[in-house]
Amino acid sequence: MPPRRCPGWIPHGGRAAPRAGGAWDRGSAERRWAIIGTVPDRSDEVRAANAAFYEAFEGLDLDAMVELWEHSDRAAVMHPGWPPVRGWARVRASWELIFRNTPFIQFLCTDEAVSVEGATAWVTLEENILQGAGSRDGGEDVSELSGARVAAVNVFVHDGSRWRLVVHHGALVGADERPAEP
Repeated sequence: MPPRRCPGWIPHGGRAAPRAGGAWDRGSAERRWAIIGTVPDRSDEVRAANAAFYEAFEGLDLDAMVELWEHSDRAAVMHPGWPPVRGWARVRASWELIFRNTPFIQFLCTDEAVSVEGATAWVTLEENILQGAGSRDGGEDVSELSGARVAAVNVFVHDGSRWRLVVHHGALVGADERPAEP
């Protein structure tokens, strides 16, 4: 697939385009730069996609989770305590297994930071998790709740119409492992 050009892309390495006869059209470049300056901040779109990920996770909603992910070989997930899972079919199977064996899960996400570079975005955050013991099939035992803190990064790619999750990495954080403030 040929590379896509972003709106406002300027040929010739960012310089104005040459006119016939070799003269540079400076006005044309200024118009293009004016367009670039009006490109909207996409971080709100990424925040919404990230929120949809946690809504699907909390809802144990496999259909919603499937809708959020890019279905390709580059999809990958690193669940806390698991080896890396790569490729869409395996990633989907991992969510199916987690949802089948999780009667209840709730997230309080903090320290969220969003970065967007072209068609790639990533969100770093801390997941504060409250989770029920048992399995959905075996019934929910809400008297056995456990908590965990996970440092996470979610990587999204824009497919031309929306942001798709391509990587989720979660790593358990110990109670006393927060670095001191400088």
